[in-house]
Amino acid sequence: MADDIFDAQSGADDAAETDATAITSARDGASARPELSGAIAKFENAHRNGPHFADPLEMWGEALIAKSRSDLALAKFEEAAKYAPNWGRLHLKWGEALYYAGKPDEARKQFAIAAKLDLTPSDKSELARMRLP
Repeated sequence: MADDIFDAQSGADDAAETDATAITSARDGASARPELSGAIAKFENAHRNGPHFADPLEMWGEALIAKSRSDLALAKFEEAAKYAPNWGRLHLKWGEALYYAGKPDEARKQFAIAAKLDLTPSDKSELARMRLP
């Protein structure tokens, strides 16, 4: 059992490291979009192997945002929050997905939660850019 949990977390970490570049690159242009499908498949597999880890769900949501599918990302972030309710980046990205899905009031709520939690300097900068009037 412990080996299964370690393998699932290791798979989630490997998928995140391997495919974070694809997600970042996709934001910069459409050329990386085919890579996102591979990233999503890896996140789905990592989630299947470790269904109680938030990491694959959060990264899956980020990949969906990069594919302009914020509507689908919302469910991933909501599920991830069950396992990591105090993860600042999760709430930041959830707010971003809500904003892109046309739900600014709900986005503000997630941004407010993110602002109260630990964020990296990069996440803090992103939050400052996403602040809604």
